[in-house]
Amino acid sequence: MPGTIPSEEMPEDKLVFIGDLASLYRKLKNYVLSTEDLITEKESIEKLDPYSETNSWDKSMTQIFTDEYNIEVLRVLPAEYK
Repeated sequence: MPGTIPSEEMPEDKLVFIGDLASLYRKLKNYVLSTEDLITEKESIEKLDPYSETNSWDKSMTQIFTDEYNIEVLRVLPAEYK
């Protein structure tokens, strides 16, 4: 997708969250525009495989685009997201 930044190139100083899935959803409410958008994004997030198991950005990361933010969600471990 044009304008995306691959995770390998995303600087760690842009990191705004590390935690479990429930905490991630609470944090995303501050960035995602509507409840409907959050529900749609949840479907993508819950399909992610842990990077610790796949070593694949494609299977472990999703990007969320809003009017103000470009957000990457990476499932690092089975119970940890960034």
